[in-house]
Amino acid sequence: MQLGELGLRRPVRGVVAERLVSVGDYVNRGMKVAVVVRTNPLRVKLTVPEQFISAVSVGQMVNFEVDAYPGRAFEGKVQYVSPALQADQRALTVEAVVPNPKGLFTPGMFARVRVPGSLPYEALLVPDVAVGSEQVRKFVFVVGSDNKVQPKYVTLGQLAPNGMRVIKGGLSADDTIVVNGLAKIRPGVAVNPQQKWDWWGDNRRGASLKEQAIERAGGRDSAEAEIQALVDATFDVIAATGSLDPPIRPILDSAQLSRQVFYRHFTSKDELLLVVLDESRQIVGAYLRKRMARADGASAKLRAYIDGVLRQAQDPEAARRTRPFAVTDRRLEARFPEQFARSQLVLTRPLADVIRDGVREGVFESREPDADAQIIYDAVFLCQNRHLLLSTTPTRKTAEDIHDFALRALRPTKRVRPAGDR
Repeated sequence: MQLGELGLRRPVRGVVAERLVSVGDYVNRGMKVAVVVRTNPLRVKLTVPEQFISAVSVGQMVNFEVDAYPGRAFEGKVQYVSPALQADQRALTVEAVVPNPKGLFTPGMFARVRVPGSLPYEALLVPDVAVGSEQVRKFVFVVGSDNKVQPKYVTLGQLAPNGMRVIKGGLSADDTIVVNGLAKIRPGVAVNPQQKWDWWGDNRRGASLKEQAIERAGGRDSAEAEIQALVDATFDVIAATGSLDPPIRPILDSAQLSRQVFYRHFTSKDELLLVVLDESRQIVGAYLRKRMARADGASAKLRAYIDGVLRQAQDPEAARRTRPFAVTDRRLEARFPEQFARSQLVLTRPLADVIRDGVREGVFESREPDADAQIIYDAVFLCQNRHLLLSTTPTRKTAEDIHDFALRALRPTKRVRPAGDR
């Protein structure tokens, strides 16, 4: 048979992993000439101990990591669950299908697979150092209205990588608990509670929330890279979907990080969203300060501020990261009122400074520059929000109307002397 008359067909779509013959070799019917492996999708094979088999089912999502990509998390879907245990190991064989369109994985790799132990549920998180033990029971000290402490027995859940403990029952979200000094406290002792444990910390009030998150992680380069990756991924997912409340899974996929890494830095998705909102405000604030620095005089700086805010609605490509955050709901403000207000100062403080400059120049009159800055801020961002929601573009007249409104509010009043006054 001539080579031109010979056809080779592979049984599966894949790539040649091994060639078993060379040019010039004789081959016979049924002889293996090559090994073809399918690389997309791949299968992850794992064994689940007998006591955990009730947590595994076909169609369930699993997370896994490989040594080739440290710190990155990947997902697969359970496709096969063996109907019988391995007699020698008392374990169940499970196979999950893993998409591999970019060829990141190679057949033969070892993976560390995490199978979720339960469905999502509502729970409280407290620092694990606040949990005490009494034989087999666990408790936390709760501070009463009279500042006396009493133990509350609780049901514990998992310990998160960031040192937070899940409390399944026995504790209310309104309870004030003792975090430090448990060994020195006895039931009924009066204490002087001080809220020193703050997720954001108070050591650097002027720092952005992202910088504070990095500080809490010890300032390590790896932590900074992970937090930055999560922030960038959230920006990208929000810009792509238009949703200010995206699921956490596409964020982790975009950041190529695991849930374990996420919970090392944040205790909830809302905390990450607040950091991203603050980062958006930092970007807009820096942009506005540059525009105002090029203007001469308080009135011109005020106009530059208003024009700069409205430009966020005019140039979607230049402000891809900031435009979605111009329209925000009240959830983050209600959950983190202090941090939300502190973050907003990035945008209102430069405006208050301009008003103070105008008062010194004699072109503005304001007894409360901070309050007046908040009024102008609300007006200009309300206008911007309306255009973003309606997908319309603010005109030059829109900016002029807001500028005139601000000038009327800040224009010094003329005092007319009575006619009979000499």
